[in-house]
Amino acid sequence: TVSTKLGKFNGRTSTSDWEPENLEKVILSIRPECLSLADQSGFDNTIAGKLAESIYLGEIAQYTLAADGSDEKIRISELNPHRVVRETEQTLYATADKEDVVILPKLE
Repeated sequence: TVSTKLGKFNGRTSTSDWEPENLEKVILSIRPECLSLADQSGFDNTIAGKLAESIYLGEIAQYTLAADGSDEKIRISELNPHRVVRETEQTLYATADKEDVVILPKLE
């Protein structure tokens, strides 16, 4: 489990022979196509925010989520979306499965 300014994330390390130490700085990698939008919280690996952009490209919906309490913009790409989200005032949640959150060592 890694704590970030956007919340706590459960993931997997990039290699089996490394595990971060307590308070060690790391990088989280979550590919845009591994994120999905939800109308409610309660999922693991969740980022709350407001929709800043919504583009429908046929089989792909691309979103930009402005994360709450941060200047961070989260890119989301949904293949064959069940619906195209357009609401900009509603709080939405970007979620990712644990196996799609990769924890990498931060090189200095």
